[in-house]
Amino acid sequence: MFTKSIRLSGVLAVATGVATWAQPIGIYENFGFVDASKELPIDAESFANYGTFDVFSTLPFDTQNTLNFTNRGIMNGSVGFSFQHIAENGDRGPARNFVNARGGEITAAPPVFESEPSFLLVEAENIINQGRLNVGAGGLIRLTGDEVNLFNAGLEINPIEGTGTI
Repeated sequence: MFTKSIRLSGVLAVATGVATWAQPIGIYENFGFVDASKELPIDAESFANYGTFDVFSTLPFDTQNTLNFTNRGIMNGSVGFSFQHIAENGDRGPARNFVNARGGEITAAPPVFESEPSFLLVEAENIINQGRLNVGAGGLIRLTGDEVNLFNAGLEINPIEGTGTI
């Protein structure tokens, strides 16, 4: 009987450890340089970038379980970013807060050619952009929120520029 209770408590300890490990962290912070392709996935309740955050993928970069996004640095993404809340079960909906502070830059670049699509998608209850949001010539900036503050903001769609020889 004693042996069975030890085994059972060992199983419960392992199960509890796995459940705790699978929980999102409180905050993901970057103060330096991050090549996100080496740090995926990010599963955190809050995301804060103060340095340089680069990601290159075939779909817009997103995070798991994130309710609050803050950028005070530089973020570069090819093909872009999707800032919204994605629950454990994959359901998507608005995050609570998205802040691109003064001096913050978020650029969604096309993968190869200027006219190819790039995406900067923000879905949050509160959106504050005092920095710069930028996409390529074939890009899309979509800001969806209950409160959207773009005072002193920069929104930019790059022009198509000719290349080649005469």
